[in-house]
Amino acid sequence: MRRDGAIAAAFSTLMSCKIKIRLVCRHGPVVSLDRVHADKFVWRAKCCRHMQWTFDQMNPGDSRVTWDIRNHFSIDLVDMNDIEIQRGASESIHVDYSSNTRIMETWRLSLDMRNTMSSQRDDEYNTLPSLLQTRREPKDVPIFAAPLAENERQNQYKGRRRIWPGLLLLLVVVAGATVAIVLGSRSASEAAASRTASYLQEERTRREIDSGLDGSSSSSVSVDVDSDGQVGNPKVYPTQQCASLNYLSKNGSIVAVLPNKTKVTITIKGINWFGMETGVAVPLGLWTNDVNGTTAYEIATFLVKNKFNAVRLPVCIQNILNNTAPQLSLVNVAENRALDLTNYITTLQSIVKALAYRNIAVLISLHTLTPTTSGGSWYDESLGISKDDFLTAVDTLTKNLCSEAYWNILGLDVKNEPSEMTWSDFADGAVTIGTRMLKGCSNWMAFVEGTNQGTHTATINGVNQTYNDWWGGGLQGVKTKPVVLSVDNKVVYAPHYYTSAVYPQPYFYATNKSELSDADLLQVVSDTATDMFGYIAKEKDAAVVLGEFAGLYATDAHPKLTTKRTTDYLIQVMLRDGYAGGFMWSLNPESVYQYNPTGPGSYPEGLLEDDWLTSNTVFVKGMAAMDALPNLQFLPCVETDST
Repeated sequence: MRRDGAIAAAFSTLMSCKIKIRLVCRHGPVVSLDRVHADKFVWRAKCCRHMQWTFDQMNPGDSRVTWDIRNHFSIDLVDMNDIEIQRGASESIHVDYSSNTRIMETWRLSLDMRNTMSSQRDDEYNTLPSLLQTRREPKDVPIFAAPLAENERQNQYKGRRRIWPGLLLLLVVVAGATVAIVLGSRSASEAAASRTASYLQEERTRREIDSGLDGSSSSSVSVDVDSDGQVGNPKVYPTQQCASLNYLSKNGSIVAVLPNKTKVTITIKGINWFGMETGVAVPLGLWTNDVNGTTAYEIATFLVKNKFNAVRLPVCIQNILNNTAPQLSLVNVAENRALDLTNYITTLQSIVKALAYRNIAVLISLHTLTPTTSGGSWYDESLGISKDDFLTAVDTLTKNLCSEAYWNILGLDVKNEPSEMTWSDFADGAVTIGTRMLKGCSNWMAFVEGTNQGTHTATINGVNQTYNDWWGGGLQGVKTKPVVLSVDNKVVYAPHYYTSAVYPQPYFYATNKSELSDADLLQVVSDTATDMFGYIAKEKDAAVVLGEFAGLYATDAHPKLTTKRTTDYLIQVMLRDGYAGGFMWSLNPESVYQYNPTGPGSYPEGLLEDDWLTSNTVFVKGMAAMDALPNLQFLPCVETDST
């Protein structure tokens, strides 16, 4: 490049007035502007493409100069406050720019200046000699030295932004990944929920009791799924808001009187479920595990499927008085989580509510005086249970269970099998107990069993012969001394009648101890049952409900099945003579009998098999004969007015 005095003037101004040169490269930032000769004012400029130009000191005086910069550079003079020039030990001058955006702004300003000067002073530019010559066609570029009006900072720049195309791609990728993650998470969550639901359903299936009947004979029952997904294992049994019913015994039937005075007749197809009358203080079978056992929920469900509408729960007087806590090792608490097993009363309340949830009635049997002794009377001082103790236990039950929450309780069986009492004494005791019960809960009924003192004479199958009562079965004394309470229609007679499995009564067999024909056995059952208690049912006054019956059934070893047939014929008599139903003994497979038929032994059988999960199908089908009872239905739940 050749010399030109205007550039020297520009650099003189730069050095003397602290106005500096801004050298702008159109292709990117200026890399350096260095003084390359110590004695002369010679400078070298380098841009981003490594293109380099050198110019030296020229004659001062001109304010403009034409400079061939090959379309790569433009030069402006700006205020010293805008850009800092540093001198190092080597006398080099480095131009430090804050950002490319400032360079672009300067470039645009320089272009505007050149365009303006070109239009106004074309003839003046044409007089300037062509000082620079390149290997291509030269181009004259005006350089205008002037300071900017205002020093701009980077954070004030609001020009056009260039968006990196990859950012859009990144956003698309991130958005796609987010959607994929969300969908994948939802899919995984749904899969996990499905696996959990399947597991919980399998757990429920494990503890479910098979109905013992085919689909056409078994009632359909819905199974609850709780808020946490548990199937058939509610956290609590909700209060049903069912109104308390007033239960009456009249015209040979049990009648539930609704709040609007409507009367609903109900016959009983019931079962006995024992355990609370013993030292474990809880109904048996609730220990569900991988091998056996079930839950209160599943037992109620099984009963509904088989149309059992009532449960007789035996309890212990001493357990009531002591509020004995149940033996928790016999309960799977996690899978019976709605049960409150804090003490005896809360356990009883929970069982009653579990059955109420399925509209199943409950009869509480005052069964044993202590966990180990039934007691042949309703009190026994030698066992530590006085009359007052017994009545205190009655008060405890009415106080804690006579409310709408336990609307399904029919009443109390005032004493199980008072075998050591005469009818006269026990009738008086039944009045005392029944009166105390009604004082605490006027809606309940008193169920009264019979005694078994002495022998009786009757015509049995056409032959006048003597017989002994079953324990709890002898109600012959009602003819002369009925139980009369202060409130009418509150007494139900609840006798027991068993089979040869409990004791091989002579009347069940011929004189040579051979088995009777069907017709003869039916007549024997009818004659004995009628003489003991059945006559009361025929009078159509107080209701008669068998408190216990049956025994061995499917495991009867008689060639002609005398034990099984006895139960079948008793049900026929029940239907024929208008009994108000009965409670078979028992749901529990632990019930043991002594005769079958070769002699004393130990023969267990219940409506359920030993695992508490498998129905005793033969027994279940035998009890299905009770489905023919008139007015067999579950208790009506009449919703209370929430207001």
